[in-house]
Amino acid sequence: MSILTSWQKFFFEPPAPSVVFQLSPSFLACFRPGQTPAVSEGSYFQTSLPRGVIEANWLQPNIKQPEIIEELSDRAIRQLKPAGNSISLILPEMSARALIFSVENGSLSGTELTRFVEWRLEKALAQPLSDLRYSYQAFNSQGLKKVLAVCSGLAVIKDYEELFRRKKLQAGKVTIPSISLINLMNLLNGEKVSDLLLVDVDYDYLSLVGVIDEVLSIYRQKPLWPETGGLDEQILTEVENTIQFVEDKNKKKPQLIYLRSGLPETAALIRTIEQSTIVKVHELYPEYPRLAPLVGGQ
Repeated sequence: MSILTSWQKFFFEPPAPSVVFQLSPSFLACFRPGQTPAVSEGSYFQTSLPRGVIEANWLQPNIKQPEIIEELSDRAIRQLKPAGNSISLILPEMSARALIFSVENGSLSGTELTRFVEWRLEKALAQPLSDLRYSYQAFNSQGLKKVLAVCSGLAVIKDYEELFRRKKLQAGKVTIPSISLINLMNLLNGEKVSDLLLVDVDYDYLSLVGVIDEVLSIYRQKPLWPETGGLDEQILTEVENTIQFVEDKNKKKPQLIYLRSGLPETAALIRTIEQSTIVKVHELYPEYPRLAPLVGGQ
């Protein structure tokens, strides 16, 4: 199964949302599907969050000051005027874990595969499944079956869902930025490149997703600390290390890098990556970089 041609919804299959909310430690954004970025005044809302309102954690509740989130979500709804109360939620990247597992027995039934994934999750994360919500997708890679599993603490998901439920908004799909960008990358891969690297960076995280022969090869999530300085150097090092890993493992390197950056300046970063890796960088939604996960998270 090609990750670039078949991608299931994260956590569970939802109805089409009236709006998509993204929450992070540094901002809240909201997008009403069916509009283009050119009419952002009516379809897109974004505002910065004070430090400490949201603290990303994949096991513990994230929202420390819910009254601020509720007030800003009211503002977003008043501005965007959605037609219904069904929403999609994009949580902070570091509020979930994404893991790739190899399946030695490729003939497992659906029930057996689920049990295998649950066993691997418990082993890798050292957490009881009763405390987690997870989703997975199986795909074939180099003759082997692999699984991408994405999970978050049940307390984390309930924290966000219950906040929006108090606003009479019902969360359908719950996802994270990098998963949303895989969806968007599928739509925008006009060059039909089969070997890609997705680099998703914002103030608090960096995610790198390697796709070789149209299937996932590596999925990395790392926290960032802007206060330490040298973000471009941190990002470049991780990009180089990821490309080297992919090349060593698959005997080929990505032909194209998709970059989504929420940082204020990306031109120098793009030049540095292209010069260092000799791989072309294509920026996702360069005019509205914060909009990209919301479009992919519909």
